[in-house]
Amino acid sequence: MRLADKVALITGCFQWNWSGSFCLLFAQKAKIVAVDKNVAGGEETACVKEAGGDAIFVKADVSACCG
Repeated sequence: MRLADKVALITGCFQWNWSGSFCLLFAQKAKIVAVDKNVAGGEETACVKEAGGDAIFVKADVSACCG
């Protein structure tokens, strides 16, 4: 597993189809940090945890620092 014990930080993850990325990262055993200002979407990280993965959600708006 190339990403085992690595941390993947995904920003703006609930504004596009995040599920494919989460599945890929989960399959590679990465730890996932999902960052978005959408709290309702942040609850979606629970599906990764339920499947035995390691994921957390952080509410933040990074748009000011990105452009």
